[in-house]
Amino acid sequence: MTERVKKMVWAAFVAGALALLSSLALAQTGSLTTNAVPYGLGEFVTGFGAAGPGTTGQVLGGNTAAAPSFQSMSSVLDSICTTTNAMLYRNATNWVCLDSGGAAGVLAFGGTGIPAAVAVLPLNVGGTNANLTASTGGIVYSTGGAMAILAGTATANQVPLSGSSAAPAWSTATYPATAAQGALLSAVTANAISGTVTPVLGNPGSTKGTLGFAGNTSGTVTIQSAAAAGTWTMTLPVNDGDASQFLQTDGAGVTSWVTVSAVGNVVGPASATDNAVARFDSTTGKLIQDSALIVADTTGSLSRSGNGGIPLQGTNTNDSAAAGYVGEFLSSSVASGAAVSLVSTTAKDITTLALTAGDWDVWGQLYYATGGTTVCTSSAAAISLTLDTFPTPSVNEGYSQALGFSVTGACPSITTGIYRASLAGTTTFHFVGFATFTVSTAAGFGQIMARRVR
Repeated sequence: MTERVKKMVWAAFVAGALALLSSLALAQTGSLTTNAVPYGLGEFVTGFGAAGPGTTGQVLGGNTAAAPSFQSMSSVLDSICTTTNAMLYRNATNWVCLDSGGAAGVLAFGGTGIPAAVAVLPLNVGGTNANLTASTGGIVYSTGGAMAILAGTATANQVPLSGSSAAPAWSTATYPATAAQGALLSAVTANAISGTVTPVLGNPGSTKGTLGFAGNTSGTVTIQSAAAAGTWTMTLPVNDGDASQFLQTDGAGVTSWVTVSAVGNVVGPASATDNAVARFDSTTGKLIQDSALIVADTTGSLSRSGNGGIPLQGTNTNDSAAAGYVGEFLSSSVASGAAVSLVSTTAKDITTLALTAGDWDVWGQLYYATGGTTVCTSSAAAISLTLDTFPTPSVNEGYSQALGFSVTGACPSITTGIYRASLAGTTTFHFVGFATFTVSTAAGFGQIMARRVR
């Protein structure tokens, strides 16, 4: 039999079978309902029944030995589970009802195990592993084993700070929300950061402002203000200037580059005497030369080259040397009307004079005022360091005495010798008078004088 003949026989068989089935169905039911589903009536087909048609969304369900029927999806699922809030999951063989347990949570799948509802979802499946409470403006961070929330801050413009291995915290300082182009962040007050294009370094009253520049290999150059800096502005020039120019201010802080004038350039000799004072040579103001005046390195003492003396010209007018200068003159006087009463053979202060540190020559001139019948037989005067006390004549040059006379109605005046006073600090000198007299009275007046020698 050819292949073509085989196909024709098979087609005739299928057509016959279909016609037979249709005849049996019609014989059993009489007719078929639109959209109904036919079903067999026994193990061996003796006829067909029809189920349906169902409504939208229903499914056809078998019923063991009874006729199938259309059912809602809800009734189908209820045949598996009717527990409130339960969920269905598929185990290895069947669909199973999963009870929620009645507590809030999320469904966690257990891989090959049974899924379960959990209160918190672990980190490894995208959860927080913690019960978190929301905070307005808060920030979520990790504690290492779970997520946590840094509560929001009531202070605006704070920023979170790393806590190393601890929890982060909000900064105490506040920061600007915006800043102008070229602005630097600067603490204008404590814990208040702002953006400014005119920052001030340092803190007036406590810390000087400094600005350091590090070398690329070593060292640091620091620019700083004076401790009492004042308030002023230095304005720099518009360019970098030319070679050998220097920066000059106009007295108001505005600077400019200035070229050094050629006038006054100083040229010295090829060699000079060590420690010699330089002096101008001619009147050009450009040449200096050696001199005979020598200034000692450590003491500053003056001498002349070749160990000769140095002639000094004194003042050429009737002025006085200023305090502390060589030639300074001091004195203290008592007029005759204020003469100091004397007691015969007793030393008595006439006046005093205080001298500052230095080398001084000190002397005095004593006069007497006596009664008309007073008989005077001796007089004396001295420069002393003690009140109403004569120094020992043999060791003090500022002592003079007159003896061996007898004068009625007068005592001879007397001038002391010169007392050299070499002082390390201010010292008071006493001008002391003395007389031997009888019958009536005697009093002393005059002055003590001193001149600074060096």
